[in-house]
Amino acid sequence: ILFGKEKMELSVLQNLQTVDKPIRFKKDPYLSIEEELFNQLRKVRTNLAVAENVPAYVIFSDATLSEMVKEKPLTLSDLLLISGVGEHKLEKYGQNFLNALIDFNQPKGHKSVKGSTYDETLKLYNENVSIEEIAKQRNLAIPTVFSHLAALYLSGGIDSVAKFVNEDEVTHVKEAIKQIGETKAMKPIYEHLKEAVTYPKIRLAMAILEKRKG
Repeated sequence: ILFGKEKMELSVLQNLQTVDKPIRFKKDPYLSIEEELFNQLRKVRTNLAVAENVPAYVIFSDATLSEMVKEKPLTLSDLLLISGVGEHKLEKYGQNFLNALIDFNQPKGHKSVKGSTYDETLKLYNENVSIEEIAKQRNLAIPTVFSHLAALYLSGGIDSVAKFVNEDEVTHVKEAIKQIGETKAMKPIYEHLKEAVTYPKIRLAMAILEKRKG
């Protein structure tokens, strides 16, 4: 009976210890790219949580990190589209996570991903694949694809985004920014315009305005 009790207590202790073990992802670069990125973002979150002496979920939830992995934002404006990332957390933590995302998307020998996520979007766009189909093939949200196009337009990867946003819409966005003040966030602009201009169009209009500034 005593032996059985000791065995039971040992089993319970082992189970409790198992709960505290960190999640270990597979090392296969072809099967665990998303898991590897999630792991990198968790490390960033852990470092910030330790520095601020707060639980990790206070920084960002697992759901928010998972959405970062799926959408792979590479600009602060894109990061702001992720659920759970408000302007306060964007200002406080955004660059830390953005650096990790950008670093992960750089070409590295052991990864099967070649080039950045923007390059993949550009390739499909140049093949005249529709925005909807690009989103489907790349497992991205449609607003994220438009964010990629905005970044590609700013970097000179594509010459124009005029077929997606007209000059009147650009003017409306410009006037909204004048009224509410300079911002990287699209939500204040969207609300100021009473939802008359969609988020993707706002993102593209902001890129056009930024490029016109020189």
